[in-house]
Amino acid sequence: MNEEWELMQKIADFNNSGNRNGIYELVSKSDFTSKFHALDLLITVMRLVPQEINKYRSELTSFTEDYLDHFEAPEMDFRARIRFFYLIELLNNKELNKELVNDRTVIE
Repeated sequence: MNEEWELMQKIADFNNSGNRNGIYELVSKSDFTSKFHALDLLITVMRLVPQEINKYRSELTSFTEDYLDHFEAPEMDFRARIRFFYLIELLNNKELNKELVNDRTVIE
């Protein structure tokens, strides 16, 4: 099996089992360079909700910085591009950040 296929299997397994930490551990420790299908799957299983963005902010910020050029590439699926750029917008939203600090439901 190739490396991209193995990454995709891990993403699917973590998603199907509800293991959010596993997904974001892959985000921070795996190399997705030129793995467009794995990136597509990864951005699809990410929950773009304030609680998850706040909890994994550092991993998501690094991810968006590292793979911006991949999501601008013609090989990337249109839907994945939309989700990726929406993620960037959420990470940069100052009002969202302020709300998250004041939201007791985020504290875990």
